[in-house]
Amino acid sequence: MPSPQQARAQASAITSAGPPRRPRPPDVPAADAVRPAPALPGHRRIAQYLIEHLTEAAFLSITELADRVGVSQPSVTRFASAVGFSGYPALRERLQSIALGTRGGGAAEENHGNELQAAVDAEIENLENLRRDFADPGTVIDVGRKLAASTR
Repeated sequence: MPSPQQARAQASAITSAGPPRRPRPPDVPAADAVRPAPALPGHRRIAQYLIEHLTEAAFLSITELADRVGVSQPSVTRFASAVGFSGYPALRERLQSIALGTRGGGAAEENHGNELQAAVDAEIENLENLRRDFADPGTVIDVGRKLAASTR
């Protein structure tokens, strides 16, 4: 699984790269072959949110993402298209593969199966860590008492 910094860098690359470059036909001027993604304020907010909250944002519906960023659902769809995806579902699928540490057929998939299996493997590891932490009930009770007594 990538580190948080690596995941943010990958998400940043997706959201700042613009549409993928396609070979231009010989009769099309180079300036018309690639249109950079528009730098609309709503698009910048969406990109920033995706970069800062990758693991959460990768699993949000279009409605949830739009609400959290403060833009409309069509703005999210236009953003996904502007950065080179067919729509929000394609963008979300790519963000999920980054968040889960896979690259669609890469080494992570070979070792952990598909993305869903990788997520289950991660949860199993989390539960095993929690089980180890609960081995000493006295420690858990002590932490609970300290939390209950705290003022925050």
